[in-house]
Amino acid sequence: MRRVDGRLILSATDLTKHVACPHVTTLDLIDLDPTPTLLAPQPKGPDDALALVFAKGLEHERAYLSRLRDEGREVVTIDGFGAKAAAQTLVAMRAGADVIYQACLAHGAWLGYADFLLRVDTPGA
Repeated sequence: MRRVDGRLILSATDLTKHVACPHVTTLDLIDLDPTPTLLAPQPKGPDDALALVFAKGLEHERAYLSRLRDEGREVVTIDGFGAKAAAQTLVAMRAGADVIYQACLAHGAWLGYADFLLRVDTPGA
């Protein structure tokens, strides 16, 4: 969940989280525009367990990216955020890239990122 040019941008993860627990949407909205109070103190930062999970996730992602490159696949990396990144992703898809790393998918108020998009042999629009 982000605000871009005053618009609320949602991801598939935001929807999944809301279905599991609608209150988390309230917390995410508060996080976008934090107003510290006694009822909602601001966290000081991630704890050690969260930092470890994040580091392990990045390690796994880098290893998978390396494996794809070692297999000789063409990897296109998308940099940036929002409409520009979504446009770059479409260009890479239409060019037939084997792998698109950090692909940005957008439609209306929905925006999401895929760590990896792998080309399939079935053509699409």
